[in-house]
Amino acid sequence: LCARCAAPCLTPSPPCAARAAAAPPPWRRPRPVRRAVASVVGGWLLCLRDRYSFFHKLIPLLLSSLNDEVPEVRQLAASLWEDVGLQWQKENEEDLKDKLDFAPPTPPHYPPHERRPVLGCRELVFRNLSKILPALCHDITDWVVGTRVKSAQLLRVLLLHAEDHATQHLEVVLRTLFQACTDEEAAVVQSCTRS
Repeated sequence: LCARCAAPCLTPSPPCAARAAAAPPPWRRPRPVRRAVASVVGGWLLCLRDRYSFFHKLIPLLLSSLNDEVPEVRQLAASLWEDVGLQWQKENEEDLKDKLDFAPPTPPHYPPHERRPVLGCRELVFRNLSKILPALCHDITDWVVGTRVKSAQLLRVLLLHAEDHATQHLEVVLRTLFQACTDEEAAVVQSCTRS
């Protein structure tokens, strides 16, 4: 266990393909399991030795917890995500020196009720967005309603983090949003219109 976050820091052996395929997605699991997923993924993003290679796989898992129906899970995920961003920001201080010293103001169209993530969180999403978007855009059109809803919610969170860096992915994002806005599920359409 990590001394900082009390989460396991060693990667467990991967499950066999049959067990992994049979496992329900994290959002359909009971609250203690979703809390544990957020805690373990947050711990890995903070402490795992090879975490830089796994950012594009782990970030969506933690960011999905920011929209959990249980406030306790949302707060845990938000706290862990901020810690991850601050740690990454500190580890890459040289690369971010200009952005830290001459930080641009909050974009004028940023939602007023949303708290802007720290620079480290925004940079992490920006640097991994091209690896996350293809699978996410595919999942928004999945046949399972829960997958479409969670994917639409995650897309909104990613776009808030990416800010003006999302323009380089605009064609894919707009095509996905257009497709998702025609979905028969109201929650998918609502998340997409908020994006």
